[in-house]
Amino acid sequence: MKTLNDIWCFLQNNWEGIVAIIGLLSSIYFAYQNRVHNRLSIRPLLIIYTENLNGGDLCLMIKNIGMGPAMLERMKCKSKVDGKIYNQLEFHRLLEHHFGKTEKDIVKIFSPKSGLQVNSPFCITQFDGYYINPYKKERFIKIINEFDIVVHYSDLYGKEKKPLTFSIEKFEKIDLKKLES
Repeated sequence: MKTLNDIWCFLQNNWEGIVAIIGLLSSIYFAYQNRVHNRLSIRPLLIIYTENLNGGDLCLMIKNIGMGPAMLERMKCKSKVDGKIYNQLEFHRLLEHHFGKTEKDIVKIFSPKSGLQVNSPFCITQFDGYYINPYKKERFIKIINEFDIVVHYSDLYGKEKKPLTFSIEKFEKIDLKKLES
């Protein structure tokens, strides 16, 4: 009987410490469960599309339609004709060479580890719509179709995702509402 009495006295004298240890262990367990849940559910999903901006400007866009931010690592454009690989600036210069230099053409290069928030578009290259006639538009479509655009990115936790290869087959804006549902 003395041992049961000793155990009861120990519990009465040290109940604060026991409750604190139980609280600490449950906090560690639930923090681990939350981290696992976030890793599995917060994923970026990138798409690429073309869009007419500002009254006709021609723009090549990347948009994140996933559940978490995407960390953009690098982008390259691979020619379907000869297999040559171009970085963003070389790709823009190639388009400029074929498409014609306009007064207002813009190329935006993302730096490594730059973030792309959910539902935020990123313009890769943009050409002034004032100089775009039907012939140039058709020519631009033909040139764009000769490339696969490969984007390397990772999720919020640094886990690299499989590089996405985008082939632009038609010069049309993608219906984003249809993709998001």
